[in-house]
Amino acid sequence: MLIGLKGIVDGLQIAFFGYAEYPNAYCSSELSGHNMNILFVTGGRLDAQPYGDGSTRYRCFNMAEALRSHGFRADVTTLAALDPGIVERYDIVSCLRPVTSRKLHRLVSTCLRHDVKLVADFDDLIFDPDLAVESPRVINGFARAKKVAAQFADHAKALQGFSHITASTPAIADHAANTFPNKHILLLRNGLSEYWLQHANFQRSETKASIELAYLPGTRSHDADFRSIMSTLATFLAERVAAKLHIVGKLDGAESLPAAQLQSSQWIDYFELPSIIAGKRATLAPLTDTRFNQAKSHIKFIESAALGVPAICSPNSDIELHDIDGLFKPVDAESWLADLHTVSADGYAEQQLESLRDYAYEYCTALTYTRTLAVEWNSDEFWHSYASAA
Repeated sequence: MLIGLKGIVDGLQIAFFGYAEYPNAYCSSELSGHNMNILFVTGGRLDAQPYGDGSTRYRCFNMAEALRSHGFRADVTTLAALDPGIVERYDIVSCLRPVTSRKLHRLVSTCLRHDVKLVADFDDLIFDPDLAVESPRVINGFARAKKVAAQFADHAKALQGFSHITASTPAIADHAANTFPNKHILLLRNGLSEYWLQHANFQRSETKASIELAYLPGTRSHDADFRSIMSTLATFLAERVAAKLHIVGKLDGAESLPAAQLQSSQWIDYFELPSIIAGKRATLAPLTDTRFNQAKSHIKFIESAALGVPAICSPNSDIELHDIDGLFKPVDAESWLADLHTVSADGYAEQQLESLRDYAYEYCTALTYTRTLAVEWNSDEFWHSYASAA
């Protein structure tokens, strides 16, 4: 298994984190010792590649790892595998992207019966049916708006059983507050795993001899985003004939770029990502200007910064909270082209390496972002507000 240890509790497969494996794990003196038990529940599958799903990785595994450093006990499991008989062992259950189902209804009922607090966690704007037309799956032709709207409605309906929501970006938190004014909303940004950072540290590259840029879409739902900068990239590659663009994963339309300057590779394991990023002059993260994309996370930037590599990212609610040299936020074709030339200049990437890495390690980890959560979940206000909402 890629992270932690695997154990069996009453026949339930749960991912446990053994901190003998994390010698540099930070433990907050003001929060440790409370021994609160937290269970993160995902609708994804953990049997084949438990760390493979990005949402589960960031919203469950990374959070559980960090909360253990804060003195909590934290486990990760799937809704499909969850045995209701063990729920009473936990104080709080956090459900990632809950959707109406008999299994979720049974979990909610069990939590209410045993006074276990329930939190719904969202890392995308998928609880408002009106936003279905802006879903990347619809925009890129992978699903019909009517079907996506019905799925979003199921997420909204599932929230009837929850009084508390954690949201990964300011835009999601704001939209949740407006959509569900009677629920308690907490911003809990995506943060890097300390374990992954230790692994990434061995991949760092001090020099960037060649002009190589990387686009790492992660999923098939970024064709429209990439098309938004295609003509600019074509111009840039024509002006910088020594430059190359490395695209990881399948992306429609990329074949129109100069073949000699284009490198394509298949999807990679998440732990191979640092080896791809480390030698690049910059990573690219374009987004079309939609409400859905305004709610996207800063993950592409923080993963790049952890390797000391500059990033060019379309600005949105999460990216705008960062202000550091080496992060570019172009708003049009002209600024995209200028930023591409800036990061490609000899010596620029090397100049930003240490400051970007230091920034990522200090400000962009799950350990950092969960400090607020740890205080919140330990507070009398949290338990009082939960009792009031029940």
